[in-house]
Amino acid sequence: MEIRELVLTKDRINELWVQCQQVPLAWEPEFGDLNSFAAWLTNARNAFLELVRSEDGKVVGLVFSSMIVPGLSAGNVGFIAFDRVLKGREVAFHGAIEKLFRLTVALRMTCLVPEGRDVIAKLCHRLGFKYEGKLRRAHRNRDGRIENVEIFGLLVEDLWRFEHQRAGGPGPNGGTVLRGEGESARTVQSGDVGTDVVEPAGTSKLRDDSIVGAGRGTEGSDRRPGDT
Repeated sequence: MEIRELVLTKDRINELWVQCQQVPLAWEPEFGDLNSFAAWLTNARNAFLELVRSEDGKVVGLVFSSMIVPGLSAGNVGFIAFDRVLKGREVAFHGAIEKLFRLTVALRMTCLVPEGRDVIAKLCHRLGFKYEGKLRRAHRNRDGRIENVEIFGLLVEDLWRFEHQRAGGPGPNGGTVLRGEGESARTVQSGDVGTDVVEPAGTSKLRDDSIVGAGRGTEGSDRRPGDT
């Protein structure tokens, strides 16, 4: 999977507008029209990376970060899968996260996750994010319901610690990332990804939750990733 920065043209904005409307849950009420959507894409405090399938060059998703504060926060990260597939792409997502850290020279990033979607919380867990708390009644979803939002955070040190734990052996630390030095992160071994999290039977339908980080949730859970 190739990871590349999104290059915006008028045609590409129109294409993304259509694609995002076709992906379940990849839509926010504030994207009420094309102009609002284009403003989100062109906001200088947001960054977008494309996931490109190597076999055919098809763009299968976006990894984005909004409200970036250079030198401090890589913002609120999210994952949009145009083909509605999240599981099995941890290597690509992790590579995109590393790239966002390097682009923003940041210390941390945040992922806002719907409370009731265990598959998304577990994806964050597999990527090294830590549960940090809950925002109550913080988001209005597409049908107008007010929902809670779970907060997951990833420090730049955790990025490298995750690589060390998953791939084994010594690796660069967060300081070299902040200085723009050091080697790229070690490749996450696909066979090891997610083995610490067991998907409960009957949850395959949750693969339709093809966006992470949109800040949606349902009330009434103090769940942690990996809880059963």
